[in-house]
Amino acid sequence: MQSLRQSVDDFFHRVMEMLQQYCNEVMRMPEEEGEPVSSRIDFGGISSYMVGLSDQFEQVRDYLIEDEENRLLVTGMAGVGKTTLAKKVFEDPSIQRHFELRAWVRVGRKCESNEILRCILAQVDPNTRDQMLIQGDDDDEKFVGLLDEGVKDKKCLIVLDDVWEWDTRVMDNLSQENVRILLTSRVRMKECPDRGLVRLLNEEESKKLHCEKVFAQEDFPPHLNILGEKIAKKCEGLPLMIVTVAELLSEEEKTIEN
Repeated sequence: MQSLRQSVDDFFHRVMEMLQQYCNEVMRMPEEEGEPVSSRIDFGGISSYMVGLSDQFEQVRDYLIEDEENRLLVTGMAGVGKTTLAKKVFEDPSIQRHFELRAWVRVGRKCESNEILRCILAQVDPNTRDQMLIQGDDDDEKFVGLLDEGVKDKKCLIVLDDVWEWDTRVMDNLSQENVRILLTSRVRMKECPDRGLVRLLNEEESKKLHCEKVFAQEDFPPHLNILGEKIAKKCEGLPLMIVTVAELLSEEEKTIEN
C-alpha cells in the first residue's frame, strides 16, 4: 500500500508539473494579430449538425429559457463539440422565439472588453452595425450605455464562445437583468454556473457521425461495416477526430483496400 501511495503521489506531481508547463507555454505564445470584428461574429462555417448529446442540449436550452441566473457555462475538452452544441442552442426555434435579440462572439485567447461590446452591439442594434464593425472609439462606458438602450425591455441571449479565462470587467458590462449569457470554455470557472462537461460520444453515436460525414447516411455499406466501426471506435468518441478522419476518407474511393 505504501508503494502504491508513493506511485500515486508521484503521478499526481508529474501531472501538476505538466499542467504548469502547459500554462507557461500558453503565456509565452505570441500575441494574436488583430482581426476584424466581423470575423468574431461570423459563425457561418460552424455546423449545428449534432449527433448525440440531446440530453445536454435540452438541459442548456431549458436552463436559458426558464432559469433566473443570467449566465451559464458549458465546458469540455478541445474538439468535444462545445461550439456545435452552443450553435444548435443559438439556432433552436424555441430560443429564437424567447429571445428577441441574440448575439454571438468568438472570444478566444485575446479579446478585449471593448471589442466584445462592439461585437454584441453590431448584432443587437442594426443602426450601429457599420460603426461597430470598424475599429474606432474605445470608450467602454459609451458602449455599455448603447447596449443598455439597445436591449431595454427586450430579452437578449449572448453567446461567448471559446472563453479562455473569466473576465470580471466583461461580465460586469453584461449584467443587464434581461440578458442571458452562454459561455463555452475548456476550463471550469467558479464564478459561473456549470451544467457539466460535454461528454464524449458513445460507440453508436461515433458510428452514426462517421457514417454521416463519409456517406451522408446513418449506416455503412455492408462490405465496409466492420472496418467502419473499427475506425469510428479508434476515434474514442471525440467528434473533432471523427469528423477529421471522415473528411480524409470521404475523398478516397470507397473500397475495403482504401
